[in-house]
Amino acid sequence: MSLIQKAPTPLTTTKPMPLMKVPPVAGMTHIIVHYDCGFGNHLFIRGEHGGLNWSAGKPLHNIKASEWTFEIPTFFTECAFKILINDQHYEQGDNHHITCGKVITIEPKF
Repeated sequence: MSLIQKAPTPLTTTKPMPLMKVPPVAGMTHIIVHYDCGFGNHLFIRGEHGGLNWSAGKPLHNIKASEWTFEIPTFFTECAFKILINDQHYEQGDNHHITCGKVITIEPKF
């Protein structure tokens, strides 16, 4: 009788899940930004309310070459915000405004 035991063979193999574009969750505030900021650059958001502030930006999620998203999962009444390139260069124009639970699509100008 052998004292060496074999490791059990796995029943299934795990494969990486493909990336899928998930639609906005109902009730969650969703910001969609259309802008090609160039290879190696990233978009950020700063603002007030909804967990944002004007001191430090939060990164947006890049979905494809010129589409970025940001979701705000917390409750707020109204949020003012601006988009920045590399958390340094503010977009031109007035602040954007969004109310909780809405979806907004913007095309910032720099």
